[in-house]
Amino acid sequence: MTTDPIELVSQREAAQILSPLGVSRDKSRQLLAHGLAGPPVRTRRAVLYDLVAVDRLAERVEANDATLDDAAPHGLVLLRRALTPGPAHVLRDQLAHGWDLTVLATIWLRLRIEQSQQAGLRGLPAMATVAGFPVVGAEVTGLTTVFETATGSSQRLDLTPPGPWWIRLSQLRVPTGAGRPWVLRDPSHLRARGRVRDNG
Repeated sequence: MTTDPIELVSQREAAQILSPLGVSRDKSRQLLAHGLAGPPVRTRRAVLYDLVAVDRLAERVEANDATLDDAAPHGLVLLRRALTPGPAHVLRDQLAHGWDLTVLATIWLRLRIEQSQQAGLRGLPAMATVAGFPVVGAEVTGLTTVFETATGSSQRLDLTPPGPWWIRLSQLRVPTGAGRPWVLRDPSHLRARGRVRDNG
């Protein structure tokens, strides 16, 4: 019994497949480097990727409010930062440091962490995304103030591996739009009541 050969595409072709989703060529390279389309096939002249895996990446469903609320009922932290590809624990180490947060954002995080832990969770769900695609998940278990700034403070996030929610959200898209490197997402029922959300 024979199997069909794997059809491979170049980085440029993969970027063209992802471009209708608003993914720039630079962001597509980051996604591929993080392994979201599987391991590369390296030749003397090019780095190639499995076309089926790239197509599946492009076909990912965008998470709606109901899905996000169910997975992260006490809130969700979306982090946008260029990360050097590596194992998940290395990515979390890169994510932990250097977050300049407003006073409001710091208060929000501390409150949501406390609520999550009171509900029996390790911490508040958080994920790093590239062009809306989740790259690594974590749970924020605490904050450490490194130094004060003119508008808030520089914080170190205490991060642990993610809970079961990550299995679900990691296979979706969570677009965040333009803005600061962090987005603090309140559950829908709190936003409907007019609660403050600082999404940068």
